[in-house]
Amino acid sequence: MEAIIFYIFSGFAVLFSLMVILLKNPVTSALSLVASFFCVSGIFFLLHASFLGVIQILIYAGAIVVLFLYVLMLLNIKKEDLIENKMERRLGYGGKALVLVLVLFAFQVIDLPTSSTMQVRESFGTVASFGQELLGPFAIVFELVSLVLLAAILGVVALISRKEKG
Repeated sequence: MEAIIFYIFSGFAVLFSLMVILLKNPVTSALSLVASFFCVSGIFFLLHASFLGVIQILIYAGAIVVLFLYVLMLLNIKKEDLIENKMERRLGYGGKALVLVLVLFAFQVIDLPTSSTMQVRESFGTVASFGQELLGPFAIVFELVSLVLLAAILGVVALISRKEKG
C-alpha cells in the first residue's frame, strides 16, 4: 500500500512540476509549484521524515512561493500579455497530449520496482540530523542561496522603478 501511495505522490509531483514549466500564466504556475511541494512533502512523510515534510510545507510552500507571488504582483503583468490566440492554445494542448503519451510509454517500458531496496538511516529526517547537515558543511551554501534570493528581489524592485520613470 505504501508503494502505491508513493507512486501517486511522485506522479503528481512530476505532473505539477511539468505544469510549472508549461503553463503560461505565472500565478497558476506558482500555484502548481505549491502543489508540487505538497507532493514532495507527502513523500517525506512516507519516509517517516516528518520534520522534513513539515519544513517542506512551511519553508517552500509557505515562504518561498509567497515571495514568488509577491514578486509577480510587483511585475504588474497586464491581462493582454497573458491572452494567447487559439492556434497557440491548440498547439499547447497537442504538446501536453504528447507529453502524456510519452510518460505512459515510459511507464510501459521502464520496469518499476515493487519494493524498496534502499535502506534509510534511523536518524533520517530528524531535527538533529537536519541541523547537522544545515549548519555543518553546507552553511555557506545556505547563506549564499539567501543572498541570491535577496538579489532577485532587488532586481525586480529596480526593474519596477525603471519602468515607472520611463
